[in-house]
Amino acid sequence: HTNDDLICFATNDGLTTFRPKDVKSGRTDLDDVQLTGFTIAGRESRPVVSTDHFQVSYMETELTLEFSLLDFDNPRGIVFEYRVGNGAWVRNPQGINVILLSHLQPGSYPIQVRARVGDLCSNIKTITVEVTPPWYRTTWAYLLYIIALVALVGFLIYAYRRRANRQMDEEKMKFLINATHDIRSPLTIILSALKKIKSERQREGDDQSGMSNPTVDTIEHNAQRILNLVNQILDVRKIDKQQMQLHCQQTDFVAFTEGVCRMFDFPAKEHNIRFTFDHEGLERLEAWIDRTQFDKVISNLLSNAFKYSNDGGEVSVSLKRIADQDGDGNLELAVSDNGVGIDEDSLKHIFDRFYQGSNSRRMHINGTGIGLNLCKMIVAMHHGTIEAKNRTDDKGAVFTVRLPLGKDHLKPDELESQAEIVQLTRPKTSSSKYRVLIVDDDLEMARYVSSELGRYYQFGICPNGKEGLKELLTNEYDVVVSDVMMPEMDGFTMLRMIKTNINISHIPVIMLTSKADVANRLEGLERGADSFLAKPFDMEELHMVIENLVQSRLRLKGKYSGAQQAQAEKVDQPEVRGNDEVLMERIMKAINKNISDSDFNVERLTQEVGISRVQLHRKMKEMTGISTSEFIRNIRLEQAARLLKEQKINVTQVAYTVGFSNLAHFSTIFRKHFGVAPSEYAEREG
Repeated sequence: HTNDDLICFATNDGLTTFRPKDVKSGRTDLDDVQLTGFTIAGRESRPVVSTDHFQVSYMETELTLEFSLLDFDNPRGIVFEYRVGNGAWVRNPQGINVILLSHLQPGSYPIQVRARVGDLCSNIKTITVEVTPPWYRTTWAYLLYIIALVALVGFLIYAYRRRANRQMDEEKMKFLINATHDIRSPLTIILSALKKIKSERQREGDDQSGMSNPTVDTIEHNAQRILNLVNQILDVRKIDKQQMQLHCQQTDFVAFTEGVCRMFDFPAKEHNIRFTFDHEGLERLEAWIDRTQFDKVISNLLSNAFKYSNDGGEVSVSLKRIADQDGDGNLELAVSDNGVGIDEDSLKHIFDRFYQGSNSRRMHINGTGIGLNLCKMIVAMHHGTIEAKNRTDDKGAVFTVRLPLGKDHLKPDELESQAEIVQLTRPKTSSSKYRVLIVDDDLEMARYVSSELGRYYQFGICPNGKEGLKELLTNEYDVVVSDVMMPEMDGFTMLRMIKTNINISHIPVIMLTSKADVANRLEGLERGADSFLAKPFDMEELHMVIENLVQSRLRLKGKYSGAQQAQAEKVDQPEVRGNDEVLMERIMKAINKNISDSDFNVERLTQEVGISRVQLHRKMKEMTGISTSEFIRNIRLEQAARLLKEQKINVTQVAYTVGFSNLAHFSTIFRKHFGVAPSEYAEREG
């Protein structure tokens, strides 16, 4: 190597010299990068020469890509660089031509690769790897999610509106039920007064009556219409609460329908409407129906037909039998008219509760929207169908009812059993003047009952349960006749307080209510009611119930026969003590011994008497009808009342003497038991 940068090499052929700056590279560029291998989790995927696009599952966690320049001169001197997407370039160690990708998320990944040899750089090679998503992240899945979300939102909106409509219907029904309670009381007075007028006319003759027959009949007819509407409301309520029970019996449907149609002869003649009943030559058609309930179906359909028919129109009823290969067949009852018909929009809602079509508003026909809804529910209970449509041969509408014949479709408890017919007889006039307390917020109703039965009993009247309870505690009564719904204290609360008070628990209680369904009767009977009468009630029935309860109590007291009582005094009475009498003597001895001890309770009493708490409770229920704790409390209150009458000590001393450590508590339960405060009781009885 000389000073002028000349390099010399000696060879067998001579001397070779050159200057490095004069040496030029023989290679100016690199070949394209080639993908020579694509491995998924250690296994070859496919031939790689055919494509630069690969699709793999999201479950494949490890991908290996192998590249080459196909230059075998110096492969270990090649450096490969790569990047995924628009990320930074990643440089592999020299001579390493493998790229490892792992845990790729679903999506499309462009992978760019280039090779470097010295200062030379190859063209960029792009490989696309698409990782398919799981099924729940596919486009179809997202579309399904959107559809499900839209359906869910729609369902929630529908459910909310349905719930709101139900709540509104429920509030309407509550209002109507409460209204029927107020309507039934005057209806009872009207119908009873009409019955009395008609019976007096029969005895005295029509000429002496102040009213003509048509007038009385018109009043009675319209009162019955109001009663039918009230009953419809109550029937809908019973079906809603699943408290209506069918009593189906075999019925000649031809004669039954003809009998219902006969009631509409008068309005047909009055409005000059041609009214026909066609049963296609059928003399009889036996069907199992609840006559009382199905009468309402036919009556409602005919009432609507007449309501929407013009004067001079036509209403027809047709009945036919449809054969059925599988069973006994079906009957088809159609009620049609040539009135205004039904709007197409109203057809799908015509049986909805409280719905009134546009024709009702246009013709100014008032209604409740309950009748057709009741028809649909009653027909459904009979396992039948009802539909409404407009006539095709003429204007007007037709309602068609189809019922299966036979009784195989009915449950055993829906079939009417053959019961005895009991002829009720009027009780004999009572010669004694027994006292009856009427508790009702409708004073006109109470006064009417007292005036009708005043020749049999002496009556007291109270406007609510609170006043009635106070009256019972201060005066003697033989029977209580009480309404259920009253202000301040309702009938059930008063009934409970009567039956838990040892001083008045023997008095029989008759409940009068418009809510005479099973649930209300059970509630009253559980609390000790002796009888239930539904408004409007018959005055003769009320008289009979009162008389029977009075006579029953007299028999229990042994006072029904004076001769029997007189003879009983002459019979020797041997002293016989039963187990219950001995137990009661021990109980009273323990209570009297500890009556001033405020800590004396049921547990202490069981220890004193020597029996278990359960046995003591059962025996007390058998002997007194009340629990042990109530018995102890009542004994203390009776003792307190005796001390207050004597007026030797004040109220506070009385409370402590009978075992009450809290004066306020003593005053509260004393008022509940006797109806007055201790101080008032002392002033009144002292």
